[in-house]
Amino acid sequence: ELNVSNCQFTYNSTTSSLFGSSDGGAIYAKDSTLHISDSLFQLNRIDFEEPETLNKGSQQNEGSSLFVDGGYLLLEKSLIRDIPIAVAGKSAVADVINSTFSRYGAGTVNDISLKFSESSVLNINHLTLKHKLVIIDSVISMSNSIISDCAMSNPNIVLDSANAYNTAFCNNNSVFNTMLQSPNDNGGPTLTIAFSPLSDLIDAGDPTYCQAEDQRSEQRPVGACDIGAYEANDYADIQVSREILSTAP
Repeated sequence: ELNVSNCQFTYNSTTSSLFGSSDGGAIYAKDSTLHISDSLFQLNRIDFEEPETLNKGSQQNEGSSLFVDGGYLLLEKSLIRDIPIAVAGKSAVADVINSTFSRYGAGTVNDISLKFSESSVLNINHLTLKHKLVIIDSVISMSNSIISDCAMSNPNIVLDSANAYNTAFCNNNSVFNTMLQSPNDNGGPTLTIAFSPLSDLIDAGDPTYCQAEDQRSEQRPVGACDIGAYEANDYADIQVSREILSTAP
């Protein structure tokens, strides 16, 4: 069992060759219990001994930040900024909560935030996913999360509640006007992604699955939480009225 809190994983790497894959640039966990909170994964990678390794297929070189092979993962209140497949797992159970996945630098359509396969069970709640969610032959529960894109093959979707999608291809859901900003220091141990006061995300979460705190450990209001890892509790509720007089005061 490994418990990690308030840590930074940067510039770690593993090497893959023609003779086999190598997963987990920063952390590789096999049949383990892993709890990570309030941490940063950034600029971790998987190197290649030979260029041909790049063409060996989708089963190789996954989890530039973290790869779980069986076991259990709890990942919460963290920022993951690695590519091309940031966090991945097979035959694993994972709860990923109140976390942000956003590539360091410009992104591409092939970037994947989360990929779970081979009879995994994945529960995501209050995530901000700037890149793709991939589910293959696995169980998925999704709530109160921003999901930019997804690719699913034979998924068992047991919950899909109050998620904001940037594309209708994700489980045939309607698209939200998220109005996301860039990653910034909004308080807390890691950068977070806030949104405009006019965003559709505000107070749109399902109260049944609202977490008590957001990624920064800021309190979420009871019964009216925002979608995503960030709770916009700094916006003032102001009503402005104007009265026009026909005569001079």
